[in-house]
Amino acid sequence: LKRECQEGVTSHKDMFAQLIPSNGGIDIPDVASRGISLDQLLDLVAFLPHICRSDHLDKEPRGHGLAKAELDEQCVNLYQVCDHIIKPATAERQCSYAEFVASSAEAQWPEWFCSHWWGEPVLHFIACAQHFLSLRGGGPVLWVCA
Repeated sequence: LKRECQEGVTSHKDMFAQLIPSNGGIDIPDVASRGISLDQLLDLVAFLPHICRSDHLDKEPRGHGLAKAELDEQCVNLYQVCDHIIKPATAERQCSYAEFVASSAEAQWPEWFCSHWWGEPVLHFIACAQHFLSLRGGGPVLWVCA
């Protein structure tokens, strides 16, 4: 994985700061230009064990998936990632996750569209995306139907 998640954080803001690039993320007005890179997906994977153990998560799910006490990084799905990572992380800026983690608009330009089932484990989705990109070559940026 690209980086390890830092231990000892004390708030949602501290937790999610680990995912933000040094420029603080950017606005990408064109939704079709909001791709996500393989490295950004792998950063999310590195963050999963920490978020699953965190005492700062909401204790109840917001309509999808499992309660916090049941989160397991090996089987956490996109409903849970959305409830416990994406929505809280992007709430203050009211932005997409791609904008939240973007360092430049050009780096987010997708070459491939990807559709998938939100109920599958996120690790399975990212492994499939990684395999697909290894076969296709080119820039590892996907526009993920999420």
